[in-house]
Amino acid sequence: MSIEQLTKENAKLKAQVEMLRYAASTAKHFIINGVELGFIRMPDNDTPDPAHNTLPIIIAALEDEAEQCAELQEIMTELNNALSKAKAGK
Repeated sequence: MSIEQLTKENAKLKAQVEMLRYAASTAKHFIINGVELGFIRMPDNDTPDPAHNTLPIIIAALEDEAEQCAELQEIMTELNNALSKAKAGK
């Protein structure tokens, strides 16, 4: 795959990540506000319902995504540095 193709694919993936991050963040705030304002009623604690896990899953996904983005940014920086050195060597 060429550098140009990788750059385009990287931009596409970044846009998808941003969209998913925005959707998860919006869902998180929607749920929190809905519960606090009384528009969303959570099931009783003793009721087995997936609603109990929804907000914690969203929060964990956002935190995990932030960590992964930091790691990917480091990798991308290393790759960009290597590409710059390779281009300079031509």
